[in-house]
Amino acid sequence: FVPRHVTQPAISAGSTVSAAEALSAMDRRQTQVKAAPGVIKPDISIEWRAGDKCEHGKWGIGTVVEVKGSGEETEITIAFPNMGIRKLMKKYAPIRKV
Repeated sequence: FVPRHVTQPAISAGSTVSAAEALSAMDRRQTQVKAAPGVIKPDISIEWRAGDKCEHGKWGIGTVVEVKGSGEETEITIAFPNMGIRKLMKKYAPIRKV
């Protein structure tokens, strides 16, 4: 018996599947996951400069202190009033300009 709210795994332990089938199952699961309301997603198209104001979903409003690197590998150093200095990778940073 499986309760209605529990779903069966796409691939069960011990089963033999091809790499393509495993990747397909992972893709299906990832497309089913939706971001919670109010969550800030990383936006790699934003160009950051020292002095820019940003908003982080958990740490609030901060000021960009330093920007190193380029593209997805850009590291952004931000000063948050109640959290101190934080270094974030642009491709993962849940921030937006304000």
